[in-house]
Amino acid sequence: VPDPVVSVTTATAAFKPQPTSRIMGLFRSKAVTADGKLWFKDNGEWGTYEGDPLDSNGDRQGNGKMTYSSGNTYEGGFVNNKYHCEKGIYKWVDGDFFDGPWRDGERHGAVCIYRKADGTVEYSGYVAGDASGDGIVWSPDRQKAYKLLNGEQKGQLSLAAAEKLAKEKFNLPGPKK
Repeated sequence: VPDPVVSVTTATAAFKPQPTSRIMGLFRSKAVTADGKLWFKDNGEWGTYEGDPLDSNGDRQGNGKMTYSSGNTYEGGFVNNKYHCEKGIYKWVDGDFFDGPWRDGERHGAVCIYRKADGTVEYSGYVAGDASGDGIVWSPDRQKAYKLLNGEQKGQLSLAAAEKLAKEKFNLPGPKK
């Protein structure tokens, strides 16, 4: 998951995990607050879960939504308490969002879309959380497009070439404004 935008909110201030031991405090990834809400910790951030019932170990399985104390959210599937599905959406409080497949808690799949709040759109493949192979990024006004290789911008493409690559590699049209 890209670095989230973290802001202090009343939810963060209201939730103060109280470990029963020093070891539990270091390794704990779920807790129940005094008001009975179940909180989970993903990527270093605490949040509440709504969705399919938990398994017998209290782990998330199936579809659900996490709402983190920063305001970031994830909606999609879980397997063994980690993000895992063909289509999950992670939204940052600043307006950025990632739409695509997840495996073992990481972005992972051939067709992933990352939209930034400023209007920039990126199509890439991901392996274990890292951009992999050819990708495309469009400027916010859609007047420029650039080729990506493993997440790094490599050179400008004509809009026609970007549209062709989007269709051939990602089976998607170019993004709309």
